[in-house]
Amino acid sequence: MTRELANQREQLNHYAENLEGMVAEKISEKLKLEQQLFQIQKMEAIGTLAGGIAHDFNNLLWGVMGYASYIRTIRPHDQELNKYVEIIEKSAKKASGLTHKLLTLSRQEYYEFLPIKLEAVSREACYLLEKSVKSSVKIDCKSYDTIHAIDADANQLEQAVINMGINADHAMPNGGILTVGTEDVILESPIEDIPAGTYVVLKIQDTGTGIPEAIRLKIFDPFFTTKPKGKGTGFGLAMVYSMVKNHHGYIHVQSEEGKGTTFSLYFPASHKKAITIKEMDSPMEFKGEGTILVVDNEEVLRQMLARMLTTLGYKVLEAENGADAIKTHKKHASEIKLVVLDMHMPGMDGRETFHKLREANPELKVLISSGFMEGEDIQEVLAAGAAGLLGKPYGIKDISKKIHQVLAV
Repeated sequence: MTRELANQREQLNHYAENLEGMVAEKISEKLKLEQQLFQIQKMEAIGTLAGGIAHDFNNLLWGVMGYASYIRTIRPHDQELNKYVEIIEKSAKKASGLTHKLLTLSRQEYYEFLPIKLEAVSREACYLLEKSVKSSVKIDCKSYDTIHAIDADANQLEQAVINMGINADHAMPNGGILTVGTEDVILESPIEDIPAGTYVVLKIQDTGTGIPEAIRLKIFDPFFTTKPKGKGTGFGLAMVYSMVKNHHGYIHVQSEEGKGTTFSLYFPASHKKAITIKEMDSPMEFKGEGTILVVDNEEVLRQMLARMLTTLGYKVLEAENGADAIKTHKKHASEIKLVVLDMHMPGMDGRETFHKLREANPELKVLISSGFMEGEDIQEVLAAGAAGLLGKPYGIKDISKKIHQVLAV
C-alpha cells in the first residue's frame, strides 16, 4: 500500500511538473503574441499620422521641385541662375527625403516592383557603404548569384541595406567586420513567424556590441535610438521594417551582447525573369507630341505641369476638376492622347472622373498623379486599367519618362 501510494504521488508530481511547464509555455506564447500585436498597432497608428502629413507636404513640395527642374530645362546655359536653382533643388530633395521616410513608415510610399536579382542591389549597396563607414570597419560582400529573382523596388532595397550598414557601423565604435550576403533558402517548416516557402535572403552581420535584451523589442520603433541627442533620428531600422513588410517579407534578428548582430531579411522568391539594374536607367528627357489633358484642382501645380509638358513638345489642355475634365474631353476627344489625373479633388474625385472618362472612351490612357500613393481608390483604378501611377513630387525628367512609357504601349 505504501509503495503504491508513493508511486501515485510520484506520478502526480510528474503530471504537475508537466502541467506547470505547459502553462508557462502558453503564457510565454500569449505574451509574445500580445507584444507583436502591440507593435503592429503602434506602427499603424504612427503610419496613419505620418501619411496624412506627408500627403499635404508632397503637394507643396512638388511646386518647388517641379518649377526648379523646369527652370533648369528652359535656361540650361545660364550658369549663374542654375547655381541658385541647384541649391533650391538640393534643399527640396532633402525635404523630399523626409517625406519619403514618413510615407515609408505609413506604408503609403509608391514602390515600383520589378523582378530583380537581390545580389546586384547588395553589391551596389556595399560599394556605397565603403564610402560611408569608418576606415576601421571592413566590408565583406558575400552576395553570391542566386537562382531566384524577387519582385522588389531596387532603390528601396538599396536604401535599406545602407541604413542597416550605417547602423552596424555605429555598433562597432572600435572597428570590425560588416558582412553583407545573399542566398537562396528553402524553408521546409516555419521559423518563428516566417512561413515555409522559397526565399531569397539578405543577411547583414556585424561584429559589434550586440543588442541588449532590454531594448531588442524596440529597435524597429520609429524615433527610437540609443545614439546621443542630435546624432540619430530613430528612422533607420523603422524604415527597414516597413520596407520589408511592404515587400511581403520577414525579418529575423539574432544578437549576442559583445559578439554582434545578424539581420536576415527574407523575401519571397519570384519565378519571373530578372531584369538588370542598367535596364531600369533612363535618359535625361523624352520629347513627345500630341495632346495631353491635365486634371488637377491646384492651379499652381496644374499650370506647372502644363508648362513642363509644353516644353517637352506636347499640346496641353487643362481642367480644374472632374466635371471640367469630362466637358473638355468630350470637346477634344479625337485629339487627346493621354490624361494626367490627380486623384484627390473636391466634388468629383479622381476615381469617379476616371470611370466617366473610360465610359466615354474605353481605350483612353489615363496616368494617375498623386501625393498619396495607397488606398482603395488608387488600387481600384489601376485594376480597372489606368496606364500607370506617378507619385508627387516629381521633376520634368520623371514625367517625360513615364509619359514615354505609357504612350509607347
